[in-house]
Amino acid sequence: MIERNYAAFLAVRERLLATHPDEYVVMREGEAALFGATAAMADDAARERFPDGLYSIQRCMVGPMAQG
Repeated sequence: MIERNYAAFLAVRERLLATHPDEYVVMREGEAALFGATAAMADDAARERFPDGLYSIQRCMVGPMAQG
């Protein structure tokens, strides 16, 4: 799941950078589902919307990124 979401994030990263720079994106089933100003805000919103915990969070930023 994480690998699929990360690959999907990379595919739309440039578009997301234009609309959500320096924000955190919640990826679910290969789609950008939610956004937050901080990782904690994104995670809180994701936990509420997706109680099964099947999501990952990426930061929309220019430069190297950690997968997770």
